[in-house]
Amino acid sequence: NKVDIAYMGPARYVIMTQKFGPMPLLTSLEVNGTAYFEGNIIVRKDSEISSLKNLKGKSIAFGDPSSTMSYIVPHFMLHQAGVFADNAAPHEFLHSLDNVALGVLSGDFDAGAVKPGIFKKYASDGLRTIAVTPRISEHLFVTKSDLSEKLIKQLRDAMLNMKNSPEGMAALRSIKKSVTALVKVEDDDYANLRKILVESENLHLKQ
Repeated sequence: NKVDIAYMGPARYVIMTQKFGPMPLLTSLEVNGTAYFEGNIIVRKDSEISSLKNLKGKSIAFGDPSSTMSYIVPHFMLHQAGVFADNAAPHEFLHSLDNVALGVLSGDFDAGAVKPGIFKKYASDGLRTIAVTPRISEHLFVTKSDLSEKLIKQLRDAMLNMKNSPEGMAALRSIKKSVTALVKVEDDDYANLRKILVESENLHLKQ
């Protein structure tokens, strides 16, 4: 409650509410007409790897350890597939999704986790997808819990209307060029990610 408005990724939102309780939601991003996103687990086109289970003992590149789609969700999927049993898959954080794609292309890593835009950027250079993550609701705006309901509604309405003016769209596209609107969002939109984070924590506790 030290900041009036915050823009954050889905995983950071879920972790924040687990620690501090529910917070008022304002809006979430709509990107190219959709309010969710997915991730790709990629390998080289000439790789013999065809499924997640084939990655046991292989090297894997991730982006940032706090990223929903370049680490948290794909890492959980790989755990479910038994890839990390007995610490059998070495992995590194490269902190850039371009670096993840390039690391796989160069052969430094057998596989990597990226967002669809990065996969499309480098697919023609020799990448293919072996798995797609579950859909996760997009990045979102939240506000502190002690703002008045009237002000929260005014903020929310103003943000929802940004798509209707050139100035509003210019501001939205300064966040990301492919943003098409800000849309309504509910806490339940992140229920599947919340479940993944809880199960991921349980996996770590068992190790």
